[in-house]
Amino acid sequence: MKTSQSSYGNDDGSTVFYTYIVGTDSEAEKLTCSQMESYDYIYSKDGTYGRKLFYEARGYSVVECYSQNTDNQAAGGFSLADYQAQIDAGHPVLLNLEGHSIVGYGYSENSSTIFIRDTWDNDPNTIHTMTWGSSYGGMPLYSVSVVTLTRTTPTTIAPSGAIYESTPTYQWSEVTGATNYQLDLYNAGTTSIVYSKQITESNCTEGICSATFVEELASDAYEWKVRAYVDDAYGPWSSIEKFIYFDPALNKYFPLVIY
Repeated sequence: MKTSQSSYGNDDGSTVFYTYIVGTDSEAEKLTCSQMESYDYIYSKDGTYGRKLFYEARGYSVVECYSQNTDNQAAGGFSLADYQAQIDAGHPVLLNLEGHSIVGYGYSENSSTIFIRDTWDNDPNTIHTMTWGSSYGGMPLYSVSVVTLTRTTPTTIAPSGAIYESTPTYQWSEVTGATNYQLDLYNAGTTSIVYSKQITESNCTEGICSATFVEELASDAYEWKVRAYVDDAYGPWSSIEKFIYFDPALNKYFPLVIY
């Protein structure tokens, strides 16, 4: 987001977010990231556009990206109802105050109270709130930065490191819209494939996919990766995960490491 980068004119801790100028005919409209690309002085410095690039670099597909003045600044701007719709869809909202940005992650039913993270503490049990369209810490609400996305590249979870099961259970993050996955296992440091498996979406629950295969592994070092089948095509491979299988029958003694 170019935060704290003096080469973009940002002081320590500061980030620039562009919106349409309040008082113009377009003040309540969304300034989309695709529109920002028409203006080098905007997209090359804007924090919303920087978030888009970061997510894409981490394997996500950005489906919506914009900044917008809130309705307390511009009639018809981003409203409490818009905020609630984003939260209901599972999307946190970056809220830009005068001089500070916070993250909205929830709201109170039948009121204009929203739940936020103010970045000034890191205790998840502390619940901070503000009233929509008002001020927080003396800083009025100005605009929102919205970037919604889907992940096209799975993230490997397990196995990793040293394992002692010859038929390990593989786990990775679920990809929205995927109908199946391909998992390839190799002998570490080689192109020698041990097996390649097709796994259906039915193996996924609550955001995690898992699969266990009948083939038993020999004691060795391995590498594995997985990719998702979305919209009639396979997406990018995940990063390579590594593990070493130790057969307990062959490795009866293990070193004790004390830190």
